[in-house]
Amino acid sequence: MKAKVYAKVNLNLLITGSRANMHTLDSLMHSVSLYDIVEMSEGEGVYMNGILDEKNSVNKVIDLMKQSGLPSVRIDIQKGIPFSAGLGGSSADMSACVRLVKATYGVDLDTVKLGSDVTFMTTGGYARVTGIGDNIEYLDPLKLHLVIAKGRGGVSTKEAYRIFDESGIIGENTTTELMQAISQKDWDGVAKNLVNDLQNPAITLNPSVKSTYEHMLKCTDMALMSGSGSAVFGIFKSYDEAKRAEKYLRTKVGYARYVTTKNVGVEIF
Repeated sequence: MKAKVYAKVNLNLLITGSRANMHTLDSLMHSVSLYDIVEMSEGEGVYMNGILDEKNSVNKVIDLMKQSGLPSVRIDIQKGIPFSAGLGGSSADMSACVRLVKATYGVDLDTVKLGSDVTFMTTGGYARVTGIGDNIEYLDPLKLHLVIAKGRGGVSTKEAYRIFDESGIIGENTTTELMQAISQKDWDGVAKNLVNDLQNPAITLNPSVKSTYEHMLKCTDMALMSGSGSAVFGIFKSYDEAKRAEKYLRTKVGYARYVTTKNVGVEIF
């Protein structure tokens, strides 16, 4: 069986504290039209674009399968979601495997053990995700035009959180205000409340995040880094505006892709 699994963007990302040695978050997440293809078949091992990848995070799913008494499987991944971008690429692949296991064996694996994004991404759409990713309030999916841009290199999630922790700063929680602004199409309110607590730490680790963000701001004031970086997204009021921005950003950044929001996270076929 195969699955198409979609990336996500964090329309905001607020760090609210910690629990069970993990950071607690408050984030609006939305699936977008970038995707990987994940196939599960008889055999063993995780293969990335045809090459055995023994360190791939999907091996965590394989371990959970073994703990549940399920047989070994082969997982083949065709990447379309950029690496180290804060778009949930690794979580997406694990989410696809969780759904494929459910479809094939009727077994629900414990997604909380796999990471804070995985539970949401198995279903996808639009949601407010809090806690360690275990509290999900699903919302009516949005219809947004976005451009995702990424400069050179990635960002270590572990290091980004370390720098944030050292700062000792926990800001005001504005998720409710952002939700209201989005629902009312109050674009000034959206721009004001786009906050990612990991953006400044990511800029410290990878200066290309700053230059990508600054180029995006020349196209729209609704811009933010997604997740722990290094990709930056912009929200646009129309398809034409987004496509003009995509063209400009490709000349300045390198990777730029027009995407739309999706109402699902995984499609099995």
